[in-house]
Formats: sequence, structure tokens, C-alpha cells
Amino acid sequence: MHNAGRPVPVDTRRTGASISDANMLALTAVVIATVLALAITQLRLDGAIGTNFAAVLAVLVAAAHFAVVLVAAIRTRRIAWSLYLLLTAAAFIAIGAVTPISAALSLLRLVVSV
Repeated sequence: MHNAGRPVPVDTRRTGASISDANMLALTAVVIATVLALAITQLRLDGAIGTNFAAVLAVLVAAAHFAVVLVAAIRTRRIAWSLYLLLTAAAFIAIGAVTPISAALSLLRLVVSV
């Protein structure tokens, strides 16, 4: 059977070998938000940017990250994104971290420096 160069649909429910476009975009956004959060933190610690400006940048990145994760949780209807959304809110409320990953790395940095 010739497919004329079109991609063959794969049933990912059975194989589990593929990731959906919505999940891939959300994962990419999470990685980008984490890198931005860590960069903002490092720039603030190095004195390259002021505390107020760093706070504004962090809140903007956090809002964008939260929105992307919320959309991913709604679109994919996966419990993992919903749990990650709760972790994101908890990390932001508890220690002001943009992502749970950046929260863990910040706490690790704090523990190692003590």
C-alpha cells in the first residue's frame, strides 16, 4: 500500500512510543521557563540586574509558565499535567519559584551552601 509521502498515523494508545504535539510543546515551555528562571536568579545574585526588575521578570515567566501548563492540563486531560500544575502553584506560593524544577534546584543550592 503506497502512502504518497504522507505520514502514517500511529496509534499511540497501544504503543506508547510517541508523544503528542500538545505534550511536546508544553514540555518545551517547561524547560524554557526553568532555564529562564534559573538565569534570572543567577543574574540577580551576580548583581547584573536589580531585585525589582528580577521580580518583575520572574512573575512574567511564572505567569506564562502557569498558563502553558494550565492549557496542557485542559487539552491533554492527563493527570500528570494537573499534578504538575498543583506543584507549580505550591512552589510559587511557598518560595516564589517559577517552576517546581527551579524550586528544587534553588533548595538544593541552599542545602549545599550551608
